[in-house]
Amino acid sequence: MNHPFVDGNKRIAFFATDVFLRLNGYRLGVEAEAANAFLTSLLGAGHCDLVNLAPWICEAIARNPGQALAGRRPSMNGRQPRPR
Repeated sequence: MNHPFVDGNKRIAFFATDVFLRLNGYRLGVEAEAANAFLTSLLGAGHCDLVNLAPWICEAIARNPGQALAGRRPSMNGRQPRPR
């Protein structure tokens, strides 16, 4: 099978969504157990698509004030960047 993530693409997509939101000052304001139950029910019913996920994600998004990382340089733990 030529598949990078056996049974993992949806989990990776969910994680990528969470990282994207956090980088832009937001977060998923939902408990892990509730998110897992919701996603598991969608997957089990074969309804894990944008039509069913988008409204849930829109309702779950919460502002994370002062936490946007986009546009900031990542911390280098006191090290200086290498000259190019």
